[in-house]
Amino acid sequence: MLSKTSSSLSGALITLVIPTLSIASEYQHQASLGYYSYEYEDEATSAYSSEGDSISIDYIFALTPVKTDGIFLNEALFLNKSSAIFVGASHRTHESKATGGKRRSHENSMAIGGLWVTDNNLVFSLGYQVPVSDEEETSYSIDTMFGSFLTDHTLVAALIDRDRYKSNNSNDTDDRYTLMLKSIVPLSNETAWVINPYISSSEGEDEVTLSTSYYFNHQIELGILYSRATGDRTSDRQAVYYNHYLTESIGLDITLFQSESEGGESDTWLFGLNYRY
Repeated sequence: MLSKTSSSLSGALITLVIPTLSIASEYQHQASLGYYSYEYEDEATSAYSSEGDSISIDYIFALTPVKTDGIFLNEALFLNKSSAIFVGASHRTHESKATGGKRRSHENSMAIGGLWVTDNNLVFSLGYQVPVSDEEETSYSIDTMFGSFLTDHTLVAALIDRDRYKSNNSNDTDDRYTLMLKSIVPLSNETAWVINPYISSSEGEDEVTLSTSYYFNHQIELGILYSRATGDRTSDRQAVYYNHYLTESIGLDITLFQSESEGGESDTWLFGLNYRY
């Protein structure tokens, strides 16, 4: 999910935004700009390594005003059960080094989608991402989510993601099926736990993930994530993430990922800000 602009509303999309000193007790617009960077190395042989980064610009429009008074600010769309539409664009660069030499590529992509919550608490989202650059290797994705709010603070959902990878030599499709739960457990008017486990399956891989975070107040969230994927190969992924809304309009996001698989290790960091008005 990290590299997809279309994951903005159902996952965790890291964003960087236009700063301002205004304060909003409600909003309908969120303008975003995000950045992430990663490195991978084959530790077993040191014969292969790769690195890259991505910058993305996104815009979310809530169909009704999203209230922010007295709630955990990073959960505003969720707690308001807001329907929204989004558009986004991203630029990604990738460089790989192997025994045979070095290869560099880049990809520009655009995304559009939406999230809809009905009066009887049913949830549906759809997102589509398509490349707009003429490269040898390109990827397309379509993401759907069907879910229901069990309570005002708890959502269960099923997600279906289809990724298509095209190059001069291949045309591969990968489908991933996910079941997830997200529950916000208030401990007081100012603090809460967030629990977000999910399991997913695709061809040759099954993954179990647990993400949990703690709100110190309405503005500050600190969380951890752990996942294990098994199948054709085994990999473990850990993350620490921090979200801080400086005002009701401006938010800062930082996430650090580390992934270890059989023979290789990767490090990823993400940084962003959100601006709402």
